[in-house]
Amino acid sequence: MGSKATETYKLKEHSKLKQFNTKKGMFTPEQYQYVSEKMAKYNWYFGYVKHDNNDRTGFFEYKDPKPEHVKSFRGFRTNNEEKIKELADGKKFMKYRINGAETETFDSFAEDELLTVQFPSRHFAQKEKLGYGDWTDKRLKHIKQDM
Repeated sequence: MGSKATETYKLKEHSKLKQFNTKKGMFTPEQYQYVSEKMAKYNWYFGYVKHDNNDRTGFFEYKDPKPEHVKSFRGFRTNNEEKIKELADGKKFMKYRINGAETETFDSFAEDELLTVQFPSRHFAQKEKLGYGDWTDKRLKHIKQDM
């Protein structure tokens, strides 16, 4: 089995060669600049910037970054650790809201398609008794009788 035993998914050739960020050429300079400026907060938070030897996920480059952006570099990791600790300590959080009729968001799918797309996550939530209760909707095209 070797390395295949730990391979979650098939890597693309450029990933095997450790050639990351190969799609920068797909952006026009204007698009790259726009995303770099408008999404700077998130680019830094999620580690999508070339900073501190971050060549693997570093895509955007900032010559004079704001101090608050630098401080937030890969901040999602700290946030994840805090939330996991809070959960382990028994803190209760509001239920995860799945995009749909209960929110005032723009849906990417028609209502019947949305239910079908959400089936795996909703089924898991119900099956694992995460407190979501019965959500089965007759409009689903592929309801299984053995649920």
